[in-house]
Amino acid sequence: MPFIDWNDDMCVGEPMIDDQHKNLVNLINDIDDATRRYVSHAEVSEYMQRFFKYMMDHMQEEESLMDQSTYKQYFTHVQEHIEFSQKTMDFYKKFIDDQKVDIQELLNYLVSWFINHTTVMDRTLALHLLEKGVKH
Repeated sequence: MPFIDWNDDMCVGEPMIDDQHKNLVNLINDIDDATRRYVSHAEVSEYMQRFFKYMMDHMQEEESLMDQSTYKQYFTHVQEHIEFSQKTMDFYKKFIDDQKVDIQELLNYLVSWFINHTTVMDRTLALHLLEKGVKH
């Protein structure tokens, strides 16, 4: 059973962003699946790296779209990205340094942040992009 199921309530209305969000949900589930299968520390680390890299690429793409479209909430949105990145990277650093970490705590945080961020900040951004006619 997946840790998080994609559903239409998560859609923001912008196809590229929605597709990337679906991929992020899959990557969160991959981390959970790896921990449930009791794979090696190195393999869990690989799944985490994939998620973080994809998330960073996704955030950069969103930020580029915000910049192109003179999005008024740019700095607020980017600040959320920065805070998320710092918190998750701190967790990951502890993990790779072999400090005791709670993967469930990370997964819970990822899901909570993802749902809250996408249904508020990203939905507002998607509406803005549609209003401005921004294509990518």
